[in-house]
Amino acid sequence: MVEEEPEPEPELVRGVIEESFVGAPAVPYSVDLVVAGDVKVYFNNGTSGFIVAIFHGSGMTDPTGLCPGSSLFAGSFQFVSNAPAAVDACDGFTTDVSSVRVCTSAVWLLQTKIPNDSVGDVYGSLEKIVDGDFVGMTAVATNSPGTPPIDFDADVHTIPSMFTIDGAAEISCDAALT
Repeated sequence: MVEEEPEPEPELVRGVIEESFVGAPAVPYSVDLVVAGDVKVYFNNGTSGFIVAIFHGSGMTDPTGLCPGSSLFAGSFQFVSNAPAAVDACDGFTTDVSSVRVCTSAVWLLQTKIPNDSVGDVYGSLEKIVDGDFVGMTAVATNSPGTPPIDFDADVHTIPSMFTIDGAAEISCDAALT
């Protein structure tokens, strides 16, 4: 009897999240609470040529009903997209769909539609529909091309202490949700 060799485990794609160029607090724009906890949105250039928004904080531990999004304001809003963090979370949104990855340590990565070299203010938002109305919170920062890159497709990231809640030096991310 010939024993079959086990298939090799797929190699994890590894990335590094370096310090981002901004960590803007997300503030409510409606009276309804969207998350129970603090959230900051960081922005990095993506290795794919598009900015990656990094949502982080104690408010990011539960994706239920949340629809994270991003846009660029340069005279008008451009490159607007949202990504459902759970099934049906973005139903009713008429924007382009982007991808989000939920990671350990209360970190979410959002692949935006905003090119790295865009000039203007970048917005990161967390929204959901409550009683038929859109409610949410948003953070804004001026884009600074040339900031440290991040690989949205990496399954594991080495992270600085600014991105930890539980003290981990590494996070792993679920498959991209679209």
